[in-house]
Amino acid sequence: MNSEQYSYNDISIALGGKVLNQATGIEVEFGYEHETIRGKGGKAQAINQKNHEVSGTISMLQSEFEAIINSYGENYQKKYFNVVWHFSPDGGIEHRTHLIKGMKLGKVKMGLKQGDAFMTIDVPFMALDIKLNQ
Repeated sequence: MNSEQYSYNDISIALGGKVLNQATGIEVEFGYEHETIRGKGGKAQAINQKNHEVSGTISMLQSEFEAIINSYGENYQKKYFNVVWHFSPDGGIEHRTHLIKGMKLGKVKMGLKQGDAFMTIDVPFMALDIKLNQ
């Protein structure tokens, strides 16, 4: 199968309507929890799905994170965001847009040490839903 491939340069991430020009990465994990259903015998009889979860991490440069604090204040963790994650290959026609809905940012750890030229901050998040290829 010949399909389009994507690189990070092809990605745009918008958080709360603002494009994150200094985002350096995004990772999202989503899906249902599964558990086996047992009855007579030693083998499971079915697999039940329950509790859909969405979580991940957005990596960004410190100045981008400081801009979020400037926009939303110290209570930025109490705000719900929607994230639009759009990408298309260079010169390609196959566009993808994923929507992460009802996201809240998690705890942030910041720090610099001698010799660092910049700080990258990994911001974990939880979300209510994800819609793929919207």
